[in-house]
Amino acid sequence: MVPNFTFSGINFSRYSWVFMVVLMVFACGNGTETSGSRALYDLRVNWMLNNVKFRSGDLIFRRGRSFESEAVLLTDRNSRYSHVGLLFLLKGKPYVIHAVPYETGQGRDEMKCEELGSFISFDKASRAAVYRVGGMSDAGLEKAVGWAKKAFDTRVEFDGDYSLVSDDKLYCTELIWKSYRAAGIDLVKGHFDVLNLPLKGGNYILPGRLIMNPLLKKIQSL
Repeated sequence: MVPNFTFSGINFSRYSWVFMVVLMVFACGNGTETSGSRALYDLRVNWMLNNVKFRSGDLIFRRGRSFESEAVLLTDRNSRYSHVGLLFLLKGKPYVIHAVPYETGQGRDEMKCEELGSFISFDKASRAAVYRVGGMSDAGLEKAVGWAKKAFDTRVEFDGDYSLVSDDKLYCTELIWKSYRAAGIDLVKGHFDVLNLPLKGGNYILPGRLIMNPLLKKIQSL
């Protein structure tokens, strides 16, 4: 979730932000943890996929490997993760709905749905964790997942402005918050992260804001 800024006709989006993050990373030290080698990481992913009893409505957090992910981590001191998606089961197989810019740099920046194994693959993540929202009935979870599925089915675009005002564009934590709000649960309890960013401050939801909610219980982590 890296904001785009526009000033005097110049778009200060991903590349200028990445440049600033590179400087910060070199100044502060690279905080990326790779969880060992690819082979070890893949073994841990396979163990999770084969042994964890997922439930539709679970939240899956991941720590990305990109400089954009580092930007989130440097901003969010309450989380080890930079991105989150909503998990649902289809014929017993876990999938993730999430809002993210197109990861290969081509195509439309719109809602994604992919298998959990792809979402937490070594190329995309250095660690991951599954959290469950406690006290939810099956009907409540169905409402939350249904809201996210509708956003995916209508190909809602990624919100590069990171605005919480409307539903026509969404970013990752906004998707989670609004999905559960549709089920009557406010996962941020009215408290937002106020960021004084250059040219664009305001209210945001960082991954740590969700994790801080006592309703969230960690099920498994990598």
